[in-house]
Amino acid sequence: YEAKAEQIGYSIFNAEQGQGSARRLALQRELRPAIDRGDLQVLFQPKVAIQGWQATGAEALVRWNHPIEGTLQPEAFLPIAEHTGLIMPLTLKVVNDCLEAQRLWRGSGVDLSVSINVSPKWLRDREFPKILRLLLHNWQGRPEQLTLEIPENAVMLDPTGTLEALDAVAALGVGVTLDHFGTGYSSLPMLQRLPITALKIDRTFIGNLFESRSASVVVRSVVKLAHGLGLRVIASGVESERAADHLAAIGCDEIQGFHVGRPMAAEQMPHWLQRQAARRQTCS
Repeated sequence: YEAKAEQIGYSIFNAEQGQGSARRLALQRELRPAIDRGDLQVLFQPKVAIQGWQATGAEALVRWNHPIEGTLQPEAFLPIAEHTGLIMPLTLKVVNDCLEAQRLWRGSGVDLSVSINVSPKWLRDREFPKILRLLLHNWQGRPEQLTLEIPENAVMLDPTGTLEALDAVAALGVGVTLDHFGTGYSSLPMLQRLPITALKIDRTFIGNLFESRSASVVVRSVVKLAHGLGLRVIASGVESERAADHLAAIGCDEIQGFHVGRPMAAEQMPHWLQRQAARRQTCS
């Protein structure tokens, strides 16, 4: 498997590799019970309009509260979920938690959009739009307050199937954002056909804004391209005021990252919004 992953003819076994494989197998066995028990927690990272700092929504981020290893980040278990097919029930759990959180917020007078990352496997499931419609109905959710973030490489892997799935999702009134943009080499004709409303610049470009001239050029080009197509631009991984100011200067529409707010539990979001409102009043 290591040889396949590295696309080489052979791989020599070593002890560290064995330990990694044993850990993956253990996590694989534990993931399904963890989903059923509710050990996976959905956190929400806010997004703001770069002009005016008004909250525009939040991205759902999942963490695994492992009884032995502590809090596990997505990169530790999402590849396992993809490989085993558990990405389907995991995504359903995330969607349910997001819709429940939105209903909680509405009870507090907060009407906030949530974006959810969706695996390419879900896009190949023709039942996905029907399931999404049913979940929205069950939670009395508002489709216009829900956005699916689709990885750019999913479009290139199956353009026809992805387009059909996204058209069905858009017909529900649910928004679609093309995530990790700049890494998947989407064609312009495909971009024009997709029912998307925003492009999300991959965080690797944002992290290298001031270290790599090519990264800065890519970000500036994506902003121009998106606006030319009538799309909003979202930058993720913004961790400094300098980066936020630079993105504002080149016309980026929304940002998220530690500079805006760290991922937080659903019940913390209304308090964060109140602090942001007070901050805007102070600044004005």
